[in-house]
Amino acid sequence: LGSSTCLPDEEAQVARVVRQLREAEFHCAEKEFLRLARHELSTPSTQSLIAACADVDVTRASGWLQVLRKNGRQISPKSFQLVVDALIKEVRMVEAEELVLKMLECPISVISGGLVALFRQLELERIEELLLKLRQVGSRHWIFGLSVLLRSERHISCIEDVEVWMQRAIDAKVPLEGNLFNSCITALARLGHPVLAEKWLKRMVCHAAPDPNSIATVISAYKTAKKRPVDNYLQRIKAKELHLDVCAFNQIIKSCVHLEDVDDAHRWLHLATEICDGPSLDSLWYSTVIGLSLRVGKAEIAERWITFQVERGFTKDPSSFNAVITCHARQGTFQAAERLVRFMCEQGVEPDLVTLGAAVHSCARGNRPRKAEEMFQMIVQRGHTRPDVVAFNALIDAWVRAEDVQRAEEWLRQMLEAQVEPSVVSYSSILHAYAKQGNIEAAEKVMQQMKEKKLEANVVTYTTLINACVKAGDIPRAEKFFELMQNAGIEANAMTYSSLLNVCAKAGDYQRAEVWLEKMCGSVVPTEVCFNNVIDACAKAGQAKRAEEWLWRLQGDVTHGLSATRQSFTAAAQAYAKTGAFSDVERLFRAMEAQGISMDAFCLTVQLSSYARARPRQRERMEEALRKYQAQGLRITPPPLRVAKSVLGNSRLQQLMLELGMQAPRDASESQWP
Repeated sequence: LGSSTCLPDEEAQVARVVRQLREAEFHCAEKEFLRLARHELSTPSTQSLIAACADVDVTRASGWLQVLRKNGRQISPKSFQLVVDALIKEVRMVEAEELVLKMLECPISVISGGLVALFRQLELERIEELLLKLRQVGSRHWIFGLSVLLRSERHISCIEDVEVWMQRAIDAKVPLEGNLFNSCITALARLGHPVLAEKWLKRMVCHAAPDPNSIATVISAYKTAKKRPVDNYLQRIKAKELHLDVCAFNQIIKSCVHLEDVDDAHRWLHLATEICDGPSLDSLWYSTVIGLSLRVGKAEIAERWITFQVERGFTKDPSSFNAVITCHARQGTFQAAERLVRFMCEQGVEPDLVTLGAAVHSCARGNRPRKAEEMFQMIVQRGHTRPDVVAFNALIDAWVRAEDVQRAEEWLRQMLEAQVEPSVVSYSSILHAYAKQGNIEAAEKVMQQMKEKKLEANVVTYTTLINACVKAGDIPRAEKFFELMQNAGIEANAMTYSSLLNVCAKAGDYQRAEVWLEKMCGSVVPTEVCFNNVIDACAKAGQAKRAEEWLWRLQGDVTHGLSATRQSFTAAAQAYAKTGAFSDVERLFRAMEAQGISMDAFCLTVQLSSYARARPRQRERMEEALRKYQAQGLRITPPPLRVAKSVLGNSRLQQLMLELGMQAPRDASESQWP
């Protein structure tokens, strides 16, 4: 045996041997190594020597391991596995087996990695021979070999394999160790048999204390198999009947996340924080549970864990808060933005620009513009966050949603004062508000402001301008905006044409509507809505036949893959209903139902109005239509009932409703009709 003294210049001497190996000076390297091996080398030095040697001459590296063992030097698991892996890579299985057998005097922890790698490559017969040799060395080595075998997916493919090898271990009447049971439980869990895994967990108690990993494996197996809830285990761990460590909790939480069971992931993480030391838990699992909660739309769980981490000083990152605020907004819990922003400020988590935008946008979606202003001021006045165009746009949007366009324009003015350059979105939001009001002059003024700022309007901007003309049915101005858009080199899309057609429909100018639809079909793929606008324009102009022609043209549009919708049939039917041509209305609705499109309350109202306008009025047909509609399981709403009342009278309508099994109102007031 060599000296136990350490070398003062160990690192330099080891580096010299490594260099000699790389330069193929094997004789010098061997001589130097044998000299070094007489001293107590550090683990990093040993690993460096063995790794360098295995790279160039694995046979020599195997010999060096044995020299270290004979000299009583510590061999790290990594060094041993490096050599075994190198032998396996060169398909030198016999030498790998021989090395394992020669090193059996080392602690099991040293040879474990190499033995696992070897078992993965060997056939089962050869593994059995190797197990016999391990048995001759000692029962602990044999039991460890069995443990490794049970973890091999290649050789353990069914529950019978597990049971056979476990029975061999029991029949051998040797002390059974925890790692054997753990391997057995892991194998059964992998094979999808949590009940059997639990059975072996119970048998484990007679030989060794159930380790946390085995308990966690059984729980995870039940979770994966979805055979029964694991509440019993949760309660036993709470009561400290069973013990789990950090790794075991991580394993269970991982299985919950994999199954996207956010509620159980939340419960197990909560229990882990109660039992384990918070900082020792893998921070990844906080993030994973938060991410899963956001993905499945459970913002309240994500909020619980974000605030938990902040309160315990684990993080001060605002990014998670931003995602939770956004998720809350999607769920409709708009007040969460205020709660979370205030919490961040109290806990010293500085809101950033994304927080500002998310909080204001959440308030905007909740139609709380004043609260949006309050959040904006709260964050900006802290002095750490300078608002950008996104934040201002969110605030402008808040007031646009609240239909207070003057206040929206005030925030646009404040944006300019703050020297934040507005974007197209800034002006488009206000333009949209004026368009909704039908205030064409104000919309044009906003457009002019955009041009002064040298902001290029896009197709959405011009489409919004055209929409401003709908309320007034101002076709000339809508066409002017369309021409300006084309002159600017911006191509119209289906939405632009649809808006222009909608203006024509509102004005009842079916001829202009037809012209524009023909133009559209030559450049842009039309939609059903575009055809419906033309049908509606014809109907408003009293051109029933023309409306029907466009209906059938839409129905037969093979080129664009379009077909008539319920709205298409109803708009065409309205044209006939206005003149009391009930036969044509009935004919169109029969054709609609033949296409698999059912009637709705508006269709029924149109049909009944055709009976009301006919001369003479069609009382019997009206009653039959109501009976048929009710028989189809459709709910009769107030509009068709009001039409029916005008023809049948209140008394007869009440009687008919009772016949149909509907509750009649106590008096004839329209407000009480169902």
